[in-house]
Parts: sequence; structure tokens; C-alpha cells
Amino acid sequence: MVDTLYIYYNFKSYEEYKKAVALTDEFVEANANKSKDTLHKDNKHPYSVVTYMFANKGFEEIRFRSLFDNGYYAIEILLRPKLLVDKNNYINVLYEDEVDTARNKFNKFLQDKVGLDVPDMLKWKVKRIDYAIDIRVKQDLIPQYIELFKHGNIPHYALENEVTQMWFNKANNFYLVNKNYVVNFYDRYATLQIKQKQYNKKFTDIERAKSLLRLEIQLTVSTDKMKRKGQITKNELGQFLNVELCKSYIMQHFDSIIGAGNYYTIETAKSKCKSDVLYDIIKLINSEGSIHAAKELYLLNKRNPDRVAKRFSKLINDLRRKNVNPVILPEHFNCNKLKGLRPIIEEYFDAGFIRIKRRKKNYE
Repeated sequence: MVDTLYIYYNFKSYEEYKKAVALTDEFVEANANKSKDTLHKDNKHPYSVVTYMFANKGFEEIRFRSLFDNGYYAIEILLRPKLLVDKNNYINVLYEDEVDTARNKFNKFLQDKVGLDVPDMLKWKVKRIDYAIDIRVKQDLIPQYIELFKHGNIPHYALENEVTQMWFNKANNFYLVNKNYVVNFYDRYATLQIKQKQYNKKFTDIERAKSLLRLEIQLTVSTDKMKRKGQITKNELGQFLNVELCKSYIMQHFDSIIGAGNYYTIETAKSKCKSDVLYDIIKLINSEGSIHAAKELYLLNKRNPDRVAKRFSKLINDLRRKNVNPVILPEHFNCNKLKGLRPIIEEYFDAGFIRIKRRKKNYE
């Protein structure tokens, strides 16, 4: 459900803030083994001090930031909540039925061990939340799926982003940067291997990450927007940690960019379409290289672009209803069919809902 959180608590006064900084500094000094563990100034983030000492416990960053002009005196935490409930588990996400355990460990560490007067974890505010799931796909097929994703309906503003372009040709991930969110679909095993080499770090039992395709939406929180959508009533972490909200974001972006349907060669797709109009759309997408590029050409010089755009979307949806993904298998895949992933994602969430329902029943 969740991989990473960026949460914060704004102290009621500067005096409370200073006391919290002093307590944290004292605790860090008492437990530090290296100079880099200390609570120190961060040149990349003015008006803040930070420690990375407790990253292996899930607190990847503990930062204190003071902005006098707007009365912001806060503690900000970059949190990997899975590590709170399962030591050294950098492979899996936090599931909804683990929230209570993570909450208790979080509170015990900050409130009891460090001695901070901060609220329950679920009352903290959220700046960013990374909703994520891992679905099982054969390891050798993951690069093929990622290649196919890159021919989908990618918004131009994401495709033109400099960071997107920097990562777009990587074989192990599909990384799209937008203003308020990031789509990150990637090979979990290959990514952990790269991080091991890059940071000279050894992850525990990395082989368990084989055959896991991570689907992740990194969401920068817009409280007002989410309120208008009825997703939350206020910015409190407890309102974000539910599988329904995770599913809505994962499915929204998967459906808009990739969508339902199996992947076929162009010859097989023709027999599945049973329509010259649908086949023409598939040929157009295949020749232009992506659904987005095909749509741009389809709309070129049209007198009523809105109506034509709706027509294009209808044809794409007609293909998906026939269980045909509009993106064609390239010849170098050497196969006639590759199953679409949407049913697997649905099964993942269905299993999660059943597990949560069973757990709640046991509490009654």
C-alpha cells in the first residue's frame, strides 16, 4: 500500500521547537557512532538541521526546519514505514493491516525514547505519500512490460520533463515526472541490485525481490484538491493510509497510460479486432510509436479537435473492451501474445480487501 512517506508536525511555538531540537540532539549525541550521524545543518535545505542516523529503523531523515516569516517551526520525517514493522525489509511495501504496528513503533521511538512532545503518528500532516504495490510477473518478462509501457498514452507534459527524459531509456523502470505526482513502475530486483552497487550497501535476502514489478505513484499532497474530491476531510496521515485510496491512484494512472487488454502481434491483433477501423488505429499507433503520438497525428488539422479526440478515445476503449491492448508486440519479443497486467492488479487489491475484512472480523 505505501512505500515512503514525507510527514511533518508544526510545533505550536518556537520554544517548543527549540526544546524538541535540543532533546533530539541530545539523543543523537548519546547514540552516535560517526560524525555524520549527528544533527547537523543541511546546506541543500536552508534553515534546517537533519540526521540520517536512524535510517535503518525507518526514519530515513529526521529534519527540523524553522521559517520565521510564516511561523513554521516543524519536525519533518522521511519515513519508510515497512522498516518499523519488519527490520531490514527494503523489498516490500507497508500493508494496511500493518499500520497499527507501525504506528506504535513510531510513537514509542519519538515520544518515549527521544522524549518529544509530538502527536500520534496518524495525526501528522502529509507532504508526500508513495502509494505502491508489487505484482508478480516472471522476471524475464518485466523488461518487456516496461518497454511496452513506454509506448502507451503518456501525457506530453510528463514526456517533455527533463527528469523523465533522463530516465526514459532505462530498461528497468518507467519513470514519469509531473508537477504533483510521479509515476514509477519498475523492476524491484534490478533496482535493488543497482542501489547495492551505487551505495555500497547490502540488502537482506534480495532474491525475494525477483519477479516483483513495483507500481508506485509518488503523490505530492494537495489538501484542498483531495478534499474537493472527497478523498479526505483533513490532512492527517490516518486518512491517507487505506487501501481504497491506494487503489484509486494506482488504477487511475495505470488505466490512463497503459490500460486493459492483452498484447498481440499486429497480425494477431487484426484477427481480434474484426474491424477495419480498429485495425487502422492499431496500425497508426504502431507506426507512430505510441498511443500519444498516434493521437496527435489523428487530431492534426481537424476542424473539430474535441469531437475527434473523443472519437479516438472511443476507439481505444473499444479495443480494450475486446481485451486487446492498442500497443503492438515488437518482433524482437519473439512471441504472439503477452497477457495484460490489469487482471493481476485487480486480483492483488481483491486479495488485500479480503485480508483486511477478515482481520476486522477477528477484532469483532
